[in-house]
Amino acid sequence: MGHSQGGMLAARIARLSGKAAGSILWAAPARPLLDLLLDQNRYLLSLEGAPSAQGQARLAEIERRIAKVRGDGAVARSDSPLDMPAVYWRTFDAVDPVADVRALHVPVLWLQGERDFQVTAPDWQRWQQALGEDPRATMHRYAQLNHLGIVGSGVADPREYGRAGHVATELIADTAQWIDAQR
Repeated sequence: MGHSQGGMLAARIARLSGKAAGSILWAAPARPLLDLLLDQNRYLLSLEGAPSAQGQARLAEIERRIAKVRGDGAVARSDSPLDMPAVYWRTFDAVDPVADVRALHVPVLWLQGERDFQVTAPDWQRWQQALGEDPRATMHRYAQLNHLGIVGSGVADPREYGRAGHVATELIADTAQWIDAQR
């Protein structure tokens, strides 16, 4: 089972292990992390209402750093998104989680909260296209769950991550039921 970035890599890890009987992808991106980073920052900026000049400048700086990393040549950490080494981003840019799932050839459980602003509709659509007709795939979406699998309401906001909560029993039950069905 992998969550978020771990979900993005779960099928690859399972395939490389050669021992997996199935794979569980929870809030797993279907797109490169740099695309998510940009979308997440656009979303956070949208929460401000009318974007400030400072917010727009932050977004432009993220876009510039992403372009730099996606270009050729060396990139200083200070010129890379989140000051992470360019090789980190380039490695993840080369990951195709959908292709990894297709190459796995074992049952897959895919779980996603609809209030997730980190892994969003474009990811759902790509997973749905890839797995929607696959008899090995089981897909669940949860209307009230955020990226962490915790129930919330209203506009998804990063501040809710600071509130106490537990992974929804429905998500846990669906996971347990799927695992039992694989035996």
